[in-house]
Amino acid sequence: MNAKILFAEDDERLANVIWNDLRRAGYAVSWANTAEMLDEQLAKGPWDALVLDLYLGETSTAGKIGVIHAAFPRMKIVVASSELKGDVIAQCLSSGASEHIKKPYDIGELLFKLENILPSALVIGKYRLYPETFELVSEAGRTKLAARECLLLRALAEAKGEIVTYAAIYREFGEKKPSEGTLYNLVSRVRGFLKDDEGISIENVKGLGFRMAY
Repeated sequence: MNAKILFAEDDERLANVIWNDLRRAGYAVSWANTAEMLDEQLAKGPWDALVLDLYLGETSTAGKIGVIHAAFPRMKIVVASSELKGDVIAQCLSSGASEHIKKPYDIGELLFKLENILPSALVIGKYRLYPETFELVSEAGRTKLAARECLLLRALAEAKGEIVTYAAIYREFGEKKPSEGTLYNLVSRVRGFLKDDEGISIENVKGLGFRMAY
């Protein structure tokens, strides 16, 4: 899974429980307990989701949702509060929140909401590939792939350690055999996208296809 969650909560006891539960569920989690720390952590993204308490100390965060969503439109926002009323929920959702959850909540409820709103990712070393949006995400940021780049990378990653034949690649593209130069250029571009992780390799198996290892 390895989606990155920013957890903004000023109740230290609740934060410790949920933080540990999210990590056990496979998420990478960072915690902010003040509005100032929230701003600092947001700048360290990209984040896949923000679980946002509507009050951090004495500071209301409701007015920040629109600003946060405008700055990070791909990040999903789950609003949490013990006093979520209809008009407050409507305001949060219209400002850019994806979901809301009433405190106190258990980890099962939060996981259900996160799984519903987060796109599924394919983890490739230090990277996460989102085939639905053609995005490759790492600590350095997000890269928008072309359709064939994404299809090729997904095919290689899903067959990790095995040869993906030329014919299988062409089927992924839904087209007849492209020129050899076109395919090798495509593989070269995909290698370039993954260059920051030295543990990832794409081997050319002569006469057969390609094999990815990581």
